[in-house]
Amino acid sequence: MKKILGTLLILTNIVIFSGCTFINEEEKFNPVALKIESTDLAQTTRDEYTIPAGGGQLTVYSAEEKNPFCLVNWFEVNGVECYLNGVENDLYNDRADYSYDWGEIIISSATLPVKNNITIRPNLSGKERKIRIGLNCFKYDYRILDIIQRSNESKP
Repeated sequence: MKKILGTLLILTNIVIFSGCTFINEEEKFNPVALKIESTDLAQTTRDEYTIPAGGGQLTVYSAEEKNPFCLVNWFEVNGVECYLNGVENDLYNDRADYSYDWGEIIISSATLPVKNNITIRPNLSGKERKIRIGLNCFKYDYRILDIIQRSNESKP
């Protein structure tokens, strides 16, 4: 009887632990395909762009039909990390506006896909400005765009 119980216990443990997988959550990361509309941006790599010192505008939205709710939910300016408050609740509004000294983000969800309209103001600082924008569609569907804005003293 002890052999049967011991064997049963071993088999139960094998079944239980073989069904579990310990996957690092970062392994589930799925870089979402984006569409970016702008005449002011110049692409340097897949996720890096430059914009002139005078600023400009861009509209970013999901290129995937399964992810029409792609929203700006995080950004960083010159290494200072920022978060948008209440973006999830604003999804149900026509527009969510966020204004900062470097620019403005307007998230429009009146029609799908959700459009992230970003205006970058002129850079008068004399130093390049680096803006990193995080867009999230679902928990693991994410993309980070880097936008380098020339300074007013930079040469084209």
